[in-house]
Amino acid sequence: MSGWCNPLQDLTASEITNLIASFTTNTMASVVTADVLKKAESNDVRSMLELGSQIAKTEVEGAQYFMRETGRVLPVPFTEQDILLPNQKYYSDNFVILLKYKLGQDALNLYVTSLSTSTNPEVRAFYKKLSQDTTELVDQCIELMVKICILTTFK
Repeated sequence: MSGWCNPLQDLTASEITNLIASFTTNTMASVVTADVLKKAESNDVRSMLELGSQIAKTEVEGAQYFMRETGRVLPVPFTEQDILLPNQKYYSDNFVILLKYKLGQDALNLYVTSLSTSTNPEVRAFYKKLSQDTTELVDQCIELMVKICILTTFK
């Protein structure tokens, strides 16, 4: 994976746990986000979902890289068959914005924990980058919530 230096030092137990959780959660998030993206009605929501999709892809690829480089086995990833019902729209765009906002908040907490429990500098850089990208996602969600009056600003 480009951007990560070699040789990779061995991973700690907390790093392995965090990376497995990242991989599993984001193989599911990738499938769901891609499906919701196809069915989104608003260009603004599509833009936000594209960022969410990129973050999930980065997290899956990063977890794969770290686990494989240190000789670890990955769990079986989620697939469309595991998650989706064909040709159905699950949620409105407004609900998707709220959902991504809450998931982004939760992810930020997990990234900070993963960062603070990692000793490997490459793993810390990985979670720091995910934190920065997810901060942008949460910011986009807030802007969308204000724009469509789900969230109001005080003047």
